[in-house]
Amino acid sequence: MHIEKNFFDNLTNTVLNAPGKTKDNIKSILDLPGLCKRRDLEMKEDGTMPVPIFRLSNAGKRAFLLWLKNDIKFPDGYSSKFSRCIDESNLKLHGLKSHDCHVIMERLYPFAFAELLPKNVHTAIRDIALFFRDISSKILKELDVGLLKANIAVKLCNLEKIFPPSFFDVMQHLLVHLPDEVALGGPVHFRWMYVFERYMYHLKKMVKNKAHIAGSIVAQWINEEISNASSTFFGHPEIMSIPEGPSDIRFSYNYPDVPPLFYHEGRISGQCSTGWLNDEDNTVLQTFMMLNSETFAPYERMFEEYMTLSVPDITPAAMQKAKDTKFAEWCKDYINDATQFYTFPLWMLDFVQGPRRSYRSWPIYHTRGYTFHTHNHGQNKKLNIMVCVYLEPMRQTTMASFKRS
Repeated sequence: MHIEKNFFDNLTNTVLNAPGKTKDNIKSILDLPGLCKRRDLEMKEDGTMPVPIFRLSNAGKRAFLLWLKNDIKFPDGYSSKFSRCIDESNLKLHGLKSHDCHVIMERLYPFAFAELLPKNVHTAIRDIALFFRDISSKILKELDVGLLKANIAVKLCNLEKIFPPSFFDVMQHLLVHLPDEVALGGPVHFRWMYVFERYMYHLKKMVKNKAHIAGSIVAQWINEEISNASSTFFGHPEIMSIPEGPSDIRFSYNYPDVPPLFYHEGRISGQCSTGWLNDEDNTVLQTFMMLNSETFAPYERMFEEYMTLSVPDITPAAMQKAKDTKFAEWCKDYINDATQFYTFPLWMLDFVQGPRRSYRSWPIYHTRGYTFHTHNHGQNKKLNIMVCVYLEPMRQTTMASFKRS
């Protein structure tokens, strides 16, 4: 966690040539001839400093910072608002938290400098960013850890060919030991400090008396522990149900054996609008729900056999198109005809008839810790990522936005 932040700070400040923070300064240039032969980084004969290939031009700095400020959108709570950490006048970053450095390093640096820096510089930075991303994975195999250990030395050597020796201090060297640490201690997310810092933030919110901060935290923490212990171990307190509001959506279908796909509960908000489904939207909705329900998986295979018998030389593309346009209607006719010989769950008999043509819609829906909203509602939001949701039926794609609640 802190190794990644320190490495990110050194790398970013050097690439942006941040005054007072870059590793490529006048002192390092004067010391360079006594350390190694790097003609492209040494002081020129006329006393001017060279412009190294890893340094962004002013136009490149501005393009990178404006891209980071205006074009990058993450889920709410995933990172800070980067626009607050950008100094456009001095062309530098400031005030980034450890997790913000973690996000930029692992999610943006693999491609951020592809068009701003030479290919060899971008490749070296990308490889280091991918190393941090891979070693921070939730699931790591022993073979992957071995590959990370074998490759990190090569990746650091690629950086040494580009950056000056002053760039490499003990923090850059510690990357060599991270694979061994993972091999001994397991995945990184069990040991990094984000959880503890988040809990410290929770404790700091307990402060009521700023004259005695420590005592105030202790007193509030004791009250919280007593409350938790009392509600957990003493008696059997009844948990009062939260009354449903007018915008709450609850599952009210009374038939048994309904798949969990239809048990999602949530809360809607925003201005309600009404409308009618046309034939195409009705088919897309019905087919999408059938193809994503395990209950209808056997009927999907039966439909594929039916189409193969009807059209022996059918191609995979034609098969998919047939599913998109004909599967819902075929499944409805098949189940309705089979009711004479077999017994089907009541919910299935209702489901195959299709959705109601009239509908009500809202721009925002809260469920399972997430907030989904329509593209038109969230296009001006600063902390939302646009997610392309691929729908198998009708080969259509829709744009949806979500943010962490």
